[in-house]
Amino acid sequence: MSVVSGKDRPILDDFDYGDDVSIIDRSENVDWTKIIIKICLGLLFIGFATGCIIYSVITSKEDEHVSTNSTFFVFDVSQHCDNGTLTWTNRTGSVNDYDKVSTGIAWLQDAQRKRLYHRIGIASDNKDWLVTHYVFMNHTFFVDRNGCSRVTYGYDEYLHRMGFQNITMQRTESIGLEGEQSVKVNFFEGEPAKDIQIEGMHPAIVRAYAHPDNRFVYAWEYVFATNNQDQTGLFRKDYWFPDMKPGVDDEGVFEELPSSCYKQTT
Repeated sequence: MSVVSGKDRPILDDFDYGDDVSIIDRSENVDWTKIIIKICLGLLFIGFATGCIIYSVITSKEDEHVSTNSTFFVFDVSQHCDNGTLTWTNRTGSVNDYDKVSTGIAWLQDAQRKRLYHRIGIASDNKDWLVTHYVFMNHTFFVDRNGCSRVTYGYDEYLHRMGFQNITMQRTESIGLEGEQSVKVNFFEGEPAKDIQIEGMHPAIVRAYAHPDNRFVYAWEYVFATNNQDQTGLFRKDYWFPDMKPGVDDEGVFEELPSSCYKQTT
């Protein structure tokens, strides 16, 4: 048997390979470049896989945050609609007989900058216009046909006075919009805090219908108990926004505030 190394040095090996076998010692011919490249590629692969896992976890948490799904109603959101409807439903004194009065309304809410625009009466000729609310962070203006009045509470207190603090999600259901279109909504309901006054009365029930991810609201309503024996008075007041969208649209509406409002003394 001929056993030689790359430099003709004998290699110690007790196994008999046969006379026709030559063993070449390649221990001194290691290609370190290839080894280093393989190690680097392995590290890159591990880093990429780790990054994907971290990204998926972060994305999942962000999606949960955007969804804002909550047991309690979330109303401090940015949303807008310029063709809503406000309806007063009054008891007439007869069982299950009601008289309804409706008017167009507009709503623009900017949660980030804490301001809100709400107009009741949106006909182009202004014949149905009743009042416009300009709500800012620390104060609110009510503009009607008699002029402008200012109150010292702002955005947060305005939302508080709407009475949504205690209403909770009851179920997911479908409601009809314009025509035959229907959408899924989160339905909220509850009794408002005792200090809440709507139309000078305390509502017995407050309901709201929000988009499934709670990013905006299609409608909310107040239901009032009867306070007299003749079964008359306000039964329900509801706000309906079939075209409500998330985000802020025309911020120019805040510039429509009459300059006379700022001339008032505080």
